[in-house]
Formats: sequence, C-alpha cells, structure tokens
Amino acid sequence: MSGFVAYAALAGDPSVAVPRARTMLQALRHRGPQGMTLHEAPGLALGHAWLDLGDTAGPWQLRPDGPVLTGEIRLDAPDDLARQLDLPLAGDAALLLAAYDRWGIDALRRIDGDFAFALWDGAKQRMFCARDRFGVKP
Repeated sequence: MSGFVAYAALAGDPSVAVPRARTMLQALRHRGPQGMTLHEAPGLALGHAWLDLGDTAGPWQLRPDGPVLTGEIRLDAPDDLARQLDLPLAGDAALLLAAYDRWGIDALRRIDGDFAFALWDGAKQRMFCARDRFGVKP
C-alpha cells in the first residue's frame, strides 16, 4: 500500500512545510518502491511514496492553477461516476478530482470504494483529506 503525507503551514512560518513533509515522507519510504515525490507550493507540501497498484494515472492529479490530489483511490463504480460527470471513463483519481471540481466536498456523498487522499485547493486555501467509511486505506 502506498503512503502519502500533507503539511500545510497555514499559520506561522511557511518555510517549514517542505522540510517537515520530507521528514514525514522518509518515514514512509518502505511503502514506495516505485519512488517518492513531493509537490510544493508556498507554505504547503504533499508527498507520495508510491506502490504501483495499476492506476495508470499514477499517484498524482495535477492541473495548472487547479487543485492537487494525491492518495490511494479505488472506486467501486467509476463508470457510474463518469456518467454523472458526463466524462469519459478515466482513472479513479482523475474522476475523484473531477467530482471535487463539480460538487466540492459533497463529492464524498457520490463515491464509494476504498480510498484515502489529500487534496489541496489553492484557490480556496483548503486542504481536504478523507478516507473511505471503513478505513480500508490508511
């Protein structure tokens, strides 16, 4: 199972975010045989120790000037979600990000599966973290 970290210095010294996230990520290095990556923004860092479980999109969903998503996501009915979003079937993480774009945090009401993720919405200065209701993904 992959591992990910999120550190947002929303108050205080923003320069601590990246070094603290790196330290946290190093503690998860055993979860990431495919590599460890870090996404940085002012006062924020998201990190991922990646174990490839077959999602061809990889552990990140990034868009210029848009939200950033990392985590481990397996949706039970991605085709249904794609239909609701009027999108072609895509990787589960891409669908989750599209659902967030459409419904915000209420996207959680529309998805089912095994997931844990961290999403940084820079425009709203919001960190949105969630996991499935049974805690299958830590």
